[in-house]
Amino acid sequence: MEILRGIEQLKNFMSRIDCREGCLADTGFLYGASYTEDRLYQQALEVFLILEEAKIPIHINVVGRMEFVDLVFRKQLTTGAISVFQSLNAKTADKSLFDFLKKIRDDDSASKKKRQSYKIGEKQLKKLRLKFEESGDPQAWKIFCSTYVGKMLINEWEMLEDELGLHFIEVLSGQTSFLVKQPLYWRDMVQAMGDLGVRSPDAMVINLFNSSALSLLITADKDFEYSKNLEKQPKNKAVFILDENFELIKNELTII
Repeated sequence: MEILRGIEQLKNFMSRIDCREGCLADTGFLYGASYTEDRLYQQALEVFLILEEAKIPIHINVVGRMEFVDLVFRKQLTTGAISVFQSLNAKTADKSLFDFLKKIRDDDSASKKKRQSYKIGEKQLKKLRLKFEESGDPQAWKIFCSTYVGKMLINEWEMLEDELGLHFIEVLSGQTSFLVKQPLYWRDMVQAMGDLGVRSPDAMVINLFNSSALSLLITADKDFEYSKNLEKQPKNKAVFILDENFELIKNELTII
């Protein structure tokens, strides 16, 4: 198992190893390639274009698909909250709701300065819903969702899946497929959690990748570097970790 960083390392691996079956992707890479404000956008887009030119299909598991649509959902909620804030009058609006929306706007602005894509978390989502419900209009939350999420979530999610050309791997425990050559077992995923100290979604990706015919895993999660510590090391496989800092350091060294 190789750990790759930087576009040149990726190109070198692809020149040595047949990747025509496709690559496995995580949500960080997919989100990075989808939203221009994300700090990994430039590198993720470059990787996507390399894959597209080489006609290498992108695969994602069911959990990854759920995580991806959740990111899109949270981004739409964030954008909607900022839009509502900008439309409110500080003198007439519910103060608690106004202040909470202002904080979301401020956090988003601060993230943009750091070239990061801000998305509200689960705790903030619950608090946002409560603030709307307590604002005096019993339909406020319903109206907000239908205006800023609703059908737009389905449309944006399906559009992104189509643009990225995603393929989904769905294999039940103990089964195989044309891409998954070795049976997947829950205990192997749990074992990976224990051995590597990673959460179950990551362990599921690692277990699927190791059992598949795919040679390349693309991720934005540095925790996947620990996959090289697995007791059973698959051959001719690599994990490419998106790392904006790696490219910046390399460029600085080149300039010097």
